[in-house]
Amino acid sequence: MNGLLNRKKFLKNTTIAFAAFAVPAPIRALAASVTDDGFKMNDNAIIDLHCHPSMKMFLWGKKFWKRHLLVSKGDNLFNMQEDDRQFSFGNVRGILAAHYLLEGATKREWNTLNVLYPFLKHIPFLDLKDKIEYESEKNPEQVNKMISKLNEQLTEVNKSRGPGQVTYVIAKNFAEFEAAIKDPKKQQIAVAHAIEGGHALGRNFPITLEPQQKLQPLSHEKQNQMIGDKTRLEDRAKPYIHNLDDFRELGVCLITLSHFFRNDLAYPVDGISPDAKSTPGMAWQYTPDQDRGLTDIGVTVVKHMLHTGVIVDLTHSAPQVRKDVFALNRKRRDEEGQPLRPLTFTHTGAQQVYEYYDQDRYPFYKHYCVSDEEIALIAECDGVIGIIPEDFWLTGADSNLRKEFRAMRFENGIGYMIQTMKYIKSKSPCKDFRHVGIGTDFDGLADNPKDLFKNKQLADLITAMKNDPEFQPKDITAITSGNAMRLLRLGWGN
Repeated sequence: MNGLLNRKKFLKNTTIAFAAFAVPAPIRALAASVTDDGFKMNDNAIIDLHCHPSMKMFLWGKKFWKRHLLVSKGDNLFNMQEDDRQFSFGNVRGILAAHYLLEGATKREWNTLNVLYPFLKHIPFLDLKDKIEYESEKNPEQVNKMISKLNEQLTEVNKSRGPGQVTYVIAKNFAEFEAAIKDPKKQQIAVAHAIEGGHALGRNFPITLEPQQKLQPLSHEKQNQMIGDKTRLEDRAKPYIHNLDDFRELGVCLITLSHFFRNDLAYPVDGISPDAKSTPGMAWQYTPDQDRGLTDIGVTVVKHMLHTGVIVDLTHSAPQVRKDVFALNRKRRDEEGQPLRPLTFTHTGAQQVYEYYDQDRYPFYKHYCVSDEEIALIAECDGVIGIIPEDFWLTGADSNLRKEFRAMRFENGIGYMIQTMKYIKSKSPCKDFRHVGIGTDFDGLADNPKDLFKNKQLADLITAMKNDPEFQPKDITAITSGNAMRLLRLGWGN
């Protein structure tokens, strides 16, 4: 059933992509304008902790200043959810633009891509060989191209603007980000660069080609031998630290340590829902016996991030990795007298809410979400948990899993986001919303729900909060922007 469903879904996405290229621009513009009739912008400024405006620029040559037709609920593989117009509609005043370089392991472990890649890599306009991770010390060069692509397109938009029109500020530090947010005329949108996946720092040692799904539990000593020889740790870590510092100089404020596949720093949990795995043909599933911590190089890199002020994002990381990072943060406080750095999960859900709806159908996927203990630990370091508008990670179910769940029940996601926010509040020591934010994962191939798949629909999320007596105006402001600003102020830079 799931295989048939996803073949249909793949054909639908392909048809939509073709239409997006083939339909004349005037018709696309007309269609877009019709759908926006009667729209009223929300009055709460949004800071999105996790979105991907550069991904489809890099992969498919999309343009940020254009209107994009046929965006819909679901993963939007080819269509761009975020653009200049949508930012204005959503009253998005700041973003952490996550640059994700598709891991090289996808060519081996995503069966569909494994079959198609030998042919696709020869298609000139796709140029996929340079858009999938090199799996070498040259990975940072690819990520730099993504950063440059976003910078160039935002600069082009700024050049087209006249007096009184919104422009984009590419912030190199928190002071620049804050100044844009506080622009009294509200005519600036602040952009901070972020990176998703520690593989962006490079893979400087021999790569094991052992498929991820066949990995057996390893001792701490063994897992570190996988990414290097017995050369001194300081020497082995130098390239990663050098690349980290280079990214920090470019204005990178945050790095998500893990992603879909293991890297030289850390190990992942499942980050793709069961139905979404069918299209690429991904076989690996996380199980608790695969829970592994930071590698020795990962420990060194995280220490440097905490010291220099690059925010550590724990989303996608295995539970032991998360424990290791919390412990390193405490050790820095206890041994060096430094305040705890705020840590974050930029786009996730809550395990207990997940379990309530999932009813043990997909029990190990819950580890993508935060546990009650982790909610308390995030509160301890004054961090933030960004809630993702993706039903599977909120509930362990979505409308694509038709065998297991009634389809229509999981068409929408705003209600589950509200429920998750309230749950995190209930488990926070001070019983408030101080540690809740929003991380849309827009344009990150996330399976967004019917009621929140583009920025203009953020107005509906805010309306839902306003209609719930548990949310006071100050709480809504904290969730939409205030908590994110605190995370950046305390975590970005010295």
